[in-house]
Parts: sequence; C-alpha cells; structure tokens
Amino acid sequence: MFMKLRKPPKSTRDLSAADAVIIKKVRAFSMLSPDRLENLLRLANEVVRGAVPGDFVECGACRGGSGAVVAHVAKLEGWKRNVWLFDSFMGHPEPSVISGLDSEIMKDWAGTMIASQADVRKALKTVDAYSEEHIRIVPGWFQDSLLSKPIREIALLHIDADWYDATLLCLEKLYLSIVAGGYLVIDDYDNPSFPGVKQAVREFFADKTKEISFSFEVRPALTVKKG
Repeated sequence: MFMKLRKPPKSTRDLSAADAVIIKKVRAFSMLSPDRLENLLRLANEVVRGAVPGDFVECGACRGGSGAVVAHVAKLEGWKRNVWLFDSFMGHPEPSVISGLDSEIMKDWAGTMIASQADVRKALKTVDAYSEEHIRIVPGWFQDSLLSKPIREIALLHIDADWYDATLLCLEKLYLSIVAGGYLVIDDYDNPSFPGVKQAVREFFADKTKEISFSFEVRPALTVKKG
C-alpha cells in the first residue's frame, strides 16, 4: 500500500534532556509506549521548525498524555497554533452498523476506557501547557464533534480511535485539512487486537497513494507525511 517507506526515527535515548523529561511526565496519562510519544514530539517539533502551518489535532485524547506532548511544543512555539483534543469521554462506543473486522471485538470493549476532561487538563498542566485560549477540548462522539468544529488547516493529526468506523470517519472528515508537509499518525495500525484500524486506513488510502511523501511505522502506529 504505502510504497515510500522509511525507517522510523532514532529512539528516545537521542532526545534532549528536556524532551525526555516531558515524555516521562506524561506517561501516567497515556497508554502509548515511550517511542510512540517520542514520535509525536519529534513530528510536532519538525513541523514547527519547518514553519508548516496548521493546528495540532488529536482524535481519541483519552486522559491527555499524548495531547500534552504536542501542546508542550505549541506552547514553546508561542501558541501560534491551536491544539484540538477530541474524545467522547464516555468510553468506547457500541458497535455500529458500519463496523468492520472489529465488530465482535467492540462488544467486549463498549463502555470501557472512560476518561474525563479534567484528566486531560491535569495532563496538560503537568507539562505547563494548558491555555484556555489555544487548547480546545471537544467532547462527544466523533460523528457529532468533528462536524461541529471545522478546522481549516492541520499540521499534525493523531488518530487513536481504535475501531474501523471511528478511524474511517476521522480520516474522511479531517485528512483533506492536512497541509502539504503535514503529518498523520494512526495509532494501532499494526495492532492485531484492533484489526479495523488497518482495514479503515487501507480502504481510505486505496486511491490516495500519490499524495503520500513517505510513511514509516513506530509499531503499532503508522506515520504518513502528506506530500
């Protein structure tokens, strides 16, 4: 599918001491492994260095750890962009009529993994990256929340939606807003426990491979750079 593959960036040991502290601080608020948190940090820093326009957006904020990572970068930049953090804050949904390979798995997860907006704010404040003006915490199911908050330009989009229908919806509603030179990160792409994620990504990008500059995996997450 993705023909322009690259090796993932170097490991966390190559982070600056300050960045390593940020990763350590947010670990209590995230289920992502350190290397995936590091990847988000590196990508956010890269778009800032390259003056890539657009906001940072996360679908599936949960307790806010990964959102705090990118918000930290936005703060260091001087809040020149907003950080959007979408989550139902009601746990995982019931399977929908368009559920994919994961429809049976979803039944076991429905109603689990509930986090709160207060959790997210606490994570952000842990790294001193909370701003009433520039942090947008958006509650609700994606089919409602993504439509209510149109975002013109996205520099970095992180989708951690777990399921086929949610992942596909996020891609359909937000991918076009990713600017050239911007990044898309889809967590659990290569996670056999969540087969619907890869199904959604492959279906969505079936006719879009020419738009991709390159891609790489920090397993199980997939990173795509838009050309």
